Amino acid sequence: MSMSISAQIEKNKEQQKKLAERKKQLQAEANALEKKQKEAERRSRNHRLIQIGAVVESVLGRSIEEEELEKLRAFLIRQETNGRFFSRAMNIETEKAGDESGCE
Repeated sequence: MSMSISAQIEKNKEQQKKLAERKKQLQAEANALEKKQKEAERRSRNHRLIQIGAVVESVLGRSIEEEELEKLRAFLIRQETNGRFFSRAMNIETEKAGDESGCE
């Protein structure tokens, strides 16, 4: 025997309710994954920035004080303005590393 129309309506409403709950769960999972990804990206960026600072300090042979950061920034901007020396040097190093690994 077939289900009555009112029973079908009830069944449909229950399915909609379950789907709505599942949608909430999936949205919460997506939000959690996005949060985890942003945190990983932030950690990676922070690590990279710390490494850059360590390299600069090792070249100088001393710590850089916070008030000197603007001098460093101005220096790098001058290098770029005067002929993109910093960018060119960084690209050359990247290309050399690629050449050494056998990539062409």
